Amino acid sequence: MPKPGEYTPARRNLMQAIVWVIFGIIVALAAIVTRAQRQAGQVELASQTVSSGNVSVRLPSRWRARMRGDTDSRMIAQAAESAPGEGGRTVRVLSDRIDQPLSPLRYICQTFGVSAARSDMDEPEGVAIGGYPGIMVTLESGRFTRRGPDVRKDIYACAVLPSLQVLTVHLSGEGPMDMTDQAVVGQIASAIAITSPPQMEPQGASLTLPEGITISPPADFAAVTNADPKRSDRRLWLLIPEKSAKQGGQLEKSFVSIEVVGCLFPSIAQNDVKRADRARSALVTMLLLRDQQWRDAKVVDENGAWRADMPQISEEQQFPARAYLMPDPASGRALLTVFTGGLAGGASFDRCWKEMSAKVKFLPASDSSQLEDAGAAEAARLMREANFDKLLDDRDDQWFQWLDASDRPHRGWSHLEWAHDGIKVKGETRMRSAGEVVREQRDWTLQADGRQYFSDTRRVLKVDEEEQTLRQVCNLKAGQISLNVQSQSNTIAQWKLPAPAQYLPGQLIVQLMGKLSPGPMLLKTESFLDAETVGPLEPLSVIIRPAPPSTRKAEGDDQPLRCVTAQVNGSGRVSRWYFRDNGELESVELPGGVRRVESDLGAIRMDFGMNGQMAP
Repeated sequence: MPKPGEYTPARRNLMQAIVWVIFGIIVALAAIVTRAQRQAGQVELASQTVSSGNVSVRLPSRWRARMRGDTDSRMIAQAAESAPGEGGRTVRVLSDRIDQPLSPLRYICQTFGVSAARSDMDEPEGVAIGGYPGIMVTLESGRFTRRGPDVRKDIYACAVLPSLQVLTVHLSGEGPMDMTDQAVVGQIASAIAITSPPQMEPQGASLTLPEGITISPPADFAAVTNADPKRSDRRLWLLIPEKSAKQGGQLEKSFVSIEVVGCLFPSIAQNDVKRADRARSALVTMLLLRDQQWRDAKVVDENGAWRADMPQISEEQQFPARAYLMPDPASGRALLTVFTGGLAGGASFDRCWKEMSAKVKFLPASDSSQLEDAGAAEAARLMREANFDKLLDDRDDQWFQWLDASDRPHRGWSHLEWAHDGIKVKGETRMRSAGEVVREQRDWTLQADGRQYFSDTRRVLKVDEEEQTLRQVCNLKAGQISLNVQSQSNTIAQWKLPAPAQYLPGQLIVQLMGKLSPGPMLLKTESFLDAETVGPLEPLSVIIRPAPPSTRKAEGDDQPLRCVTAQVNGSGRVSRWYFRDNGELESVELPGGVRRVESDLGAIRMDFGMNGQMAP
């Protein structure tokens, strides 16, 4: 018989059962409290929607709607809980279009100046935004003032769609964070409606790139339907199970997007002592068209393909990216594949590439050397007949507007100011980008015989009152091209080499596009429209082709416009140049519905105002 107070197995089991019952009650109470807090944070959304483009938003009905303004073209709607000056919370909903894939967290960090290494950033939560999986991150920052602690909170809910449309709900306010803040953001995000959602090819369906390269997506990926004829690349998107979509941290880490594009790549002999250096220059130059972070990438030969990994230079940039270049020496073509991952992700890159590379097929195609021969012949013709004073006969000041197909189409403007003596040009472009203004200034001169050329281009982006500057200086003299690239005041690239047979100055090609010989060709240059400050490690290759006959006519013309296409090798971006029957340039079209059209100072002042960063 057990003694009083003896710890018997039966008593131990009873006590464990009691502990488990208490623990269950605590968990249940926590769930009830959490649900009560979330329900308390629910707001009544207005029945009336605010729409912009293909996105419709419902704002809290009792919050004060605010004008979205013209400074940020991404803004769909915004509202404040209180009157101006009374504090309270503010929410805004944004829709953006990006050129290259980014994970949701990287977009938040890159666009809103948030550090992924912040200690006060909670683990991302899963959230549905317009029916697409996204993440929600919360940030709280504070400082002590004479009046006491000053606390600010920010909540970002973000989803990146397969079409590279990005939807963001941003709540900000004063005071400490509570669960009602997240409830409001989640409620607004889930009520977003999208018309014309991105279309996907059937899972596992193979596709053929315009360059005659057939690929098959890896398991769990599908190709995004290409709805833009001015893009030659294709995007493969990870199909996320519904269960994983609810786990924000796992969703971010498993994020993978794959870009594939056909390109030209020179055949390099195995015994070439500079083989690795030549391959690196060619591959990194193509990658710089996408992101300047590729500049210091190491390139290695891996089973017949060249592999590059994006350098991870700090804790704030632990978003992996990898590129593979698979060449076809027989035709001079290659497949460029770029993987983009989420924070601390990239674990599936190897598996995906092994699956893809095993099924790549290069279909019969003409040799790229024919394009190079045609480009060399055209460059020689222009230099032989060199009279650029006569060819550049339209040297009045020129103004252009950059437009898109959105309900706020005015993206930016460009201006060319020609000197009265000689071929000397001062140019400037200002573009709205992610709520900021990108400013490019360029000065270039050319001798009438084309033997000497100088170009100085500066790209300035102002972020959080700090200017980020990239400068590219090109000099052609005595048959030698030199290029110097500076970031802020530091030289990041510098080279000098004999001018290739296909070389023409970049600013000159843009001016002479309508006067080039008909027929496909490849020209070498240091810059091109939409690729002004790449800072390449070698000259860019621009592939120019006549487009099929167009039925489009300019106002007042009886004949259809003549169209020429141009593509910087490896970019996947095709520009279309339309010319009137008298040879004048009517417009230039770029991917994403962007157009450059002729304008004048008065129209630009009317559309962009007389003050502010966009004022001419």
